[in-house]
Amino acid sequence: MNNEKPLRTAEENARRVEERRRIGALLKAEREKQGIGLRELAEKCGIDHSHLVRIESGRYNITIDILSLVAGALGKRINID
Repeated sequence: MNNEKPLRTAEENARRVEERRRIGALLKAEREKQGIGLRELAEKCGIDHSHLVRIESGRYNITIDILSLVAGALGKRINID
């Protein structure tokens, strides 16, 4: 039996990166819409502002826990439609 994980294809990786960018852009747009500064939101979440920069730019593979924390600080919930 082969227990090795299959390698991700370039297409799968590209989709994951694009989804991170999309989610990060949504968070940034909502933060800006509410007039909340980056450092202020990071402080509300208890995370470093540089971490939030990476999240908003899609350069960080955010966990559901952190996503929920940021969304909650914005008065939002995670929703799958």
